[in-house]
Amino acid sequence: MLTKKQYKFLKKVSKSEMQCDDLQENGDKIYLYLLKREFIETYLVCPDNDIYQKNAKLYCRASESGNVELLLCRQERYHFWIPTILSIIAIIASFLAVFTQNGELWQWLKGLLL
Repeated sequence: MLTKKQYKFLKKVSKSEMQCDDLQENGDKIYLYLLKREFIETYLVCPDNDIYQKNAKLYCRASESGNVELLLCRQERYHFWIPTILSIIAIIASFLAVFTQNGELWQWLKGLLL
C-alpha cells in the first residue's frame, strides 16, 4: 500500500511523463522508493545531433506494475469506505427505530435536537 504522497506522485506520473533530472540529483525519497519498487521507469531523451548524450534529459513514466498498484489502491479505498458508510447508516437507522418505539425517548431526542 502506498502513502498518500506516493500515490499522488505515481498518479501524476501516470497521467503524463515528467522530467526527473532534479528528483534524481536531489535524491527525492518518494521518487527513489517508487523507482526501487519498479512502479516507475526512467528513460533518456537526447536533443538532435547530441551524439555523446551530454544534454540528455531524464524522464520518468509509470510502469505497468505502477498502474496496477494505482488500481489496487483505489480498489482498497472503496473496499474500506463503502462498508464503513453503510455501517454508520445502519447504526443511525437502528437508533432512530429504538427512539421512535419509546415515546419518552422520542421526546428526549427532540429536546436534544432543538
